[in-house]
Amino acid sequence: MARFLSSSHSHRSKDSSQDYIPLDNSSIIYPPSEAKYNSIVFRLSAELKETVKPALLLQALNDILERLPYFKSRLREGFFWYFLTPNSAAPRIFEDGPRPCARIIKDASLDGYLFRVSYYSKRIAVDFFHALTDGGGGKTFLLSLIARYFEIQGKVIGSDPAIISCKTKPARWETEDQFQHLYRKVPFPASIRHSYHYCGLLSDRTFFVSGEAQLDSLKLAARKIGLTVNELFAAILVQIFLKKEEIEKKKAPIQLSIPIGLRPVYNLDTMRNFSLFAVVSIDPRLGPYTLAEIGKIIHLQMQMQVNTKELDRLVRRNLSGERNLFVRFVPNIIKKPFFKILSDMLGDSQYTMTVSNLGNIKIPSSMSNLIDRFDFFLAPNKKNVQECGVVGYKDKVVINFNSYLRDDVSVEQEFFSTLVKMGIPVKIWSNRRSD
Repeated sequence: MARFLSSSHSHRSKDSSQDYIPLDNSSIIYPPSEAKYNSIVFRLSAELKETVKPALLLQALNDILERLPYFKSRLREGFFWYFLTPNSAAPRIFEDGPRPCARIIKDASLDGYLFRVSYYSKRIAVDFFHALTDGGGGKTFLLSLIARYFEIQGKVIGSDPAIISCKTKPARWETEDQFQHLYRKVPFPASIRHSYHYCGLLSDRTFFVSGEAQLDSLKLAARKIGLTVNELFAAILVQIFLKKEEIEKKKAPIQLSIPIGLRPVYNLDTMRNFSLFAVVSIDPRLGPYTLAEIGKIIHLQMQMQVNTKELDRLVRRNLSGERNLFVRFVPNIIKKPFFKILSDMLGDSQYTMTVSNLGNIKIPSSMSNLIDRFDFFLAPNKKNVQECGVVGYKDKVVINFNSYLRDDVSVEQEFFSTLVKMGIPVKIWSNRRSD
């Protein structure tokens, strides 16, 4: 069992009918879908330039939870829906292990918290259960926690939109379910075929392979074939899976799920989930594709999907189920297996892999001089046995593959080998040899 530090005090929230928050629209499907091979957890971490001081990190966590009370919550199962209530337990921090995105819902040491703060050497990491927040909200939480950690040590951290200061008061937008403001009666999106899934012998724990490359080199290589860096990554992965699919002769489409952060698209903000998914798809039945052809198709598909009109269709489809009177008043015990099936139909079965890019993290220079690197990991699941998280910082991009495959690293090897062949040097590390 991991060692942890616990605060000796707690601040109990008043118990009233107002002290609960229904899960946002994006989250309602997560609790009934959580399982041994589906932790529904993502991780954000930062490598500092100095060794982490655990006592100060715990103090920073206590301070930031008082400023961000939305995160000081636990998940409850009601008669009709899941919801969040205040959590009066003292928060803890843990020594980090080599397996990111470990299960949170079944971890009794967390006392109901839906995130896990851990440290190891120079690393500060936070694993989040996805029902609590998404990558955008998680990034704000991590940066605000680290900023407070530095402030406790007497370092001056300037104000910045990426950071929430403990000196400010909670704002209404922080806990808003912004999906509810976007509902329009527009046609539903077209249905998506079930995709190709790469299979193999599974382990009962995850393994990651990570690569770091220079941003300028990636941009130059992507620009040569008219793509963004994210589109280049997607095109390389599709090409890899097309080769594997050809060997297996399954003839199912290769489809990647690419999360789209809605905050800049709609100019709305929240600390809760506020993202949807674009799906890029290549049909192997149409013949062979070059990397440039795949990239062009992906570029056009992304352009067609990432606009408010198409995203409104996804919002309407998702909210319609939640607003349906029959669904609203069916007991949770009956809805749970239905939601699990729905998660498979509208999620895991449609994707070969998820490729989530948080973009380039920008923070004040007073803080960036104290941090070497950021990492972003997604938890795989039994259907999508590998997932890919990407994050940039300063002049570097880190690509993290997280996998349940026991011995197979062929996808990761071919992906990074392709980058090297394109003239992009890559630094590689992994936990494959960790106990």
